[in-house]
Amino acid sequence: MGNKKITMQKLRQVLRFYSQGKGTKTISSIVGISRNTVKKYLQIFHTFIWILRMWWVWKTPVWASCSP
Repeated sequence: MGNKKITMQKLRQVLRFYSQGKGTKTISSIVGISRNTVKKYLQIFHTFIWILRMWWVWKTPVWASCSP
């Protein structure tokens, strides 16, 4: 049963409802996918955001954050 993929449309719905503060149980019933699938894609999303933040910190020079 693992490795089920969802469509991009459903992923957008998951992220939109999550950004509106809805819980995984509510999102899963609205979108029509399991709670575990919602949790899986939210975890992937959070990991991706974390990687982007770390990349940004690494790419930003120290002097750029200092006030003149």
